[in-house]
Amino acid sequence: MKPETRKLLEHNLRYAGMSLQLLIGEVTSRMIDAKSPEGFLSAKKEGAIKLLSEIQERLFKASACYFCLKDLPEGVDELSAYRIACAKCEYQLVHRVCHDKDSDYAMIDKKFYELRQVLHNYYKGESYTPYIAPVHTADLDRPNRNGR
Repeated sequence: MKPETRKLLEHNLRYAGMSLQLLIGEVTSRMIDAKSPEGFLSAKKEGAIKLLSEIQERLFKASACYFCLKDLPEGVDELSAYRIACAKCEYQLVHRVCHDKDSDYAMIDKKFYELRQVLHNYYKGESYTPYIAPVHTADLDRPNRNGR
């Protein structure tokens, strides 16, 4: 691994780790502070979606890819830089170029999207407030099973 690439990758991953730790703290705090089952489920759902998005962004994008960082040229626009890097990428020899719709990376990206969609259905805003049947005063005057 080239030292300058390793240094940049390490920096990006440390930043990703700190960001994810902060987000986990925020999510768990919201869940702990929830005042109702609905608030808890909402916080859990929103937190899981945010965490999933952050994992995808921080760990599965170019900023966390050794191959992208290794061959990324300087002095050209971003799109051209990635085209150049992709042409030299050893990863794509086995898994195909990441931006190809049938590549392994594209399948991973699609699964992240699908999981986010499933998480949106985890809680749909339904109410779980316990149903308490009304007490009728006539029932209070009737003796119970023990005759009291």
